[in-house]
Amino acid sequence: MVHCERDGVVPVPEDQLPVLLPEKIAITQQGGSPLARMPEFVDVTCPKCGGPAKRETDTMDTFVDSSWYFYRYPDARNATAPFDSAIAKYWFPIDQYIAALSTPSCTSSTRAFGRASCATSALL
Repeated sequence: MVHCERDGVVPVPEDQLPVLLPEKIAITQQGGSPLARMPEFVDVTCPKCGGPAKRETDTMDTFVDSSWYFYRYPDARNATAPFDSAIAKYWFPIDQYIAALSTPSCTSSTRAFGRASCATSALL
């Protein structure tokens, strides 16, 4: 998505997908997306009007973030992979998850992440 002052939020045209991320990026841990500090990535032309626009840099929903670390939790000391599939298989699926009021959305994302992991053999 790109943000244009004239046209608002405009999708990237299909023929320009996938949007490739820069290969050299400084991870500074200053807060916010490191992509937002890269004008060569952010500053684009609006596909609708041809005017100046800004590329979206917040590409990962917080529930998606929660979903993968949910699987990491049982294997938190793993230094070579996000999680060991044998450990994840032992602990998941779980019967109950207690958290904040947003739990229904989070558990839906977690379930989707789990299904995608199984479908792509990440949890073999």
